[in-house]
Amino acid sequence: MMKTDDYTYRDGLKKRTKMFALRIIKLYQSLSTETMFWLELLWEAGIVKQELLQDLYQENEEILKIMVVSRKNSEKK
Repeated sequence: MMKTDDYTYRDGLKKRTKMFALRIIKLYQSLSTETMFWLELLWEAGIVKQELLQDLYQENEEILKIMVVSRKNSEKK
């Protein structure tokens, strides 16, 4: 039977791991231009299957193209 301290410890650990995961996600979001690089690393390392990353990789390529065109257009003004 678990004691109150065990529940408190478990809940505290659960909150800490959740906050850690959120920090990792926020860090990942800040990688923007390196996203394709990291997707390639995840695939080549065998961490995530290529078919799971393919849509993300393609979407990233399309967003980068849009951003390049947008930047070029803003420089013309």
